Amino acid sequence: MRDLYIKTKNGDMYYEKHLDSDDSLSIIFLHGWGQSHNTFDYVIEKIKESGIKYNIYNVDFLGFGLSDEPNKAIGVDDYSNHLHQLIKEEKIDKVILVGHSFGGRVAIKYASSFNVEGIVLVNAAGICHHNFKYYSKLYLYKIKKLMVYVFNNKNYDSFIRKNGSRDYNMLSYNMRGTFKKVVKKDLKKEMKMIKCKTLVIGSVFDKEVPLNDSKTMNNLINGSEMKVFYRGGHFSYIDEKEKFLSILLNFICS
Repeated sequence: MRDLYIKTKNGDMYYEKHLDSDDSLSIIFLHGWGQSHNTFDYVIEKIKESGIKYNIYNVDFLGFGLSDEPNKAIGVDDYSNHLHQLIKEEKIDKVILVGHSFGGRVAIKYASSFNVEGIVLVNAAGICHHNFKYYSKLYLYKIKKLMVYVFNNKNYDSFIRKNGSRDYNMLSYNMRGTFKKVVKKDLKKEMKMIKCKTLVIGSVFDKEVPLNDSKTMNNLINGSEMKVFYRGGHFSYIDEKEKFLSILLNFICS
């Protein structure tokens, strides 16, 4: 394994390279929000033990793990461009992307813009549910926030901490802006543009990405295959390790 960095316009991005095979096919793992490359360590070790000789890359997105925090708020398109820069610099010819949750967002965006051999969407995010109820709550919150800021400024920070999401409140300024851009990006249009072989994995007990979202992805991505996990939640590759590995290896080798 080699530890490497690539310079992007938004910061240095860390990634690992495993096996260093002469085979033309590469696999790139893309972690979820709040995770890092380490989350796929077990999966990668098992793939190596299986005897597969493909090049394997494991990425830390900007703002996570060993990568720099982005120098400004960035979105899914930026993360996709960083991935494309890595693929070009490593001279990767054929690639399969394995993206979990937020990493699935990036895989969807990338596959809609560039040629890939395949993508595996593991409990992948990318479908927004911004209905009237959502916007009503959003605008009510904004009105309350404005009122506190104008009439009770000294309690403004306390209001934000109490009413904002836990994930959001723990972020730095640039990562808060990034979080906003990422979660607002609906990728249904991009899903319809995907032409490569695609595997969608969803879980019955996933509270982060409902199973119906995974089913919608399966319907929108032409020719995609879907596998449902019945025991675990959002982290299917950890909750049902053996099942996940069997399905992944079959997809890679097919």
